[in-house]
Amino acid sequence: MFYYRILRVIVVLFFLNSCSKQKEIESKRNEPSPSSLSVIVNQTPEDKVSHAKMIETLSEIKKSTNDKNKYLGDRRARQVRDIINKADSQTPDEKKWFHHRILGWAELNLGNEEEGIKHLKSAYDLLPKVKGKVEEKRVFENIFMLGVAWMRRGETQNCCSQFTPESCIIPISSSAIHLNEEGSRNAIQYFNELLTKAPDKSAWHYRSKWLLNVAYMTLGEYPEKVPLEHLIPESAFESEEPYPVFKNKASELGLDSFNLSGGVVIDDFNNDDLLDVFTTSWSSSTSPKYFLGKKDGSFKESSKAGGLEGMYGGLNIESADYNNDGNLDLYILRGAWLEG
Repeated sequence: MFYYRILRVIVVLFFLNSCSKQKEIESKRNEPSPSSLSVIVNQTPEDKVSHAKMIETLSEIKKSTNDKNKYLGDRRARQVRDIINKADSQTPDEKKWFHHRILGWAELNLGNEEEGIKHLKSAYDLLPKVKGKVEEKRVFENIFMLGVAWMRRGETQNCCSQFTPESCIIPISSSAIHLNEEGSRNAIQYFNELLTKAPDKSAWHYRSKWLLNVAYMTLGEYPEKVPLEHLIPESAFESEEPYPVFKNKASELGLDSFNLSGGVVIDDFNNDDLLDVFTTSWSSSTSPKYFLGKKDGSFKESSKAGGLEGMYGGLNIESADYNNDGNLDLYILRGAWLEG
């Protein structure tokens, strides 16, 4: 009997303590904080040492990216450039073709569009000389990649350099038509060629047909100028159900940034009853970005004030109060991909 009385007292004390702790946490949550992430984080001396080690490690990874990271590094491209530069009149045409094709795609992945197009075109020009020496599907691939490269060029020249809220959203609206037509014009040439060479029901045929129609859209010439035999009907771009249009207001609200894919968390980080935005990028040389919500609905980038410099990378991000102190914590996931 005495045991049960003691147990009941312990349970009551436990719940009283829990309620007290919860009130303390709720109180912290309701206290407005200055407009900076750094003041929200109450670091212990051990935390500061650990944080410094993390920053040092991420800095080392950044420096080694070019050599070690197969996704973001340029080691492969450098190796193939060296092979091409050493080629001479004795080098077989099929080897030259192979290396120009590989380098062209590698340059595109690195964002070097002009170099990518140059090497894919060099491979394309060698196709008559390697006919019968390389697989037919590789020939189709070469032509298709060249078309894609020009499409990418058109996107950079228009959707990025001359951005509008409607840019690159299918079906292309009149306000998103490409002013610089170079990319789409050249892409159309190669997609049309592939459509005459690839079997009708092959993957290359369907891929080229789709992108051909999109290329004409970017020029404001769909559906009128699309060859009838390759025309995808307008009904294919219509939805059977009414669907809301989400307007891209990032530039207007101060949320536009240029970086690779990553994670995002939207929450009230400084307890001022306004939503803030925290984003990461999987690039090993890009720090997270913190956008502070303002009363007028716009945002102010406060990344530097938040002490985020050097916290490179982050393909995903999760938020929660991990240590039950009443403050929202952020868990950035970098993963094994970071060093490729």
